[in-house]
Amino acid sequence: MGWWSTDIMGGDSPLDVEDAFFEIAQVQKFPKSGGIATLSKEAVEKNMKAFIAEVKRHADYQPEIAWQVLAVTVLHSGAKLTKAVKTKMLDACDNDEWSLESRERRESVSSLKKALLQYTGTPIQINSKGLFEVMCNNKN
Repeated sequence: MGWWSTDIMGGDSPLDVEDAFFEIAQVQKFPKSGGIATLSKEAVEKNMKAFIAEVKRHADYQPEIAWQVLAVTVLHSGAKLTKAVKTKMLDACDNDEWSLESRERRESVSSLKKALLQYTGTPIQINSKGLFEVMCNNKN
């Protein structure tokens, strides 16, 4: 399906990476109780090496996207972040090719970079428009 918004999580590729993180952490993304689960600080910290290995699997195809998804995952959870990993995430923001072509994408990436620079371990929510939200807004 591709991308439905210029947000960090606004497409199939970032959601595929996120799904892999949930699988690695053995957390049901869509629990039977409804809604969408989140990865806890403990789950992210425990699985960080495996998450980074998953990100590196995307080195030949959209490596910046995978690092950005890891950034969103860490920020949402409040997990510890090493300087080396944070540098990779910031580089992924600086090297996002799509942001050179799109003002909206540049704003999304810039917002993520700003959040990373300010991150102290307190969870930060990075919002992205979902597919259905975008579809409904486009009908008006």
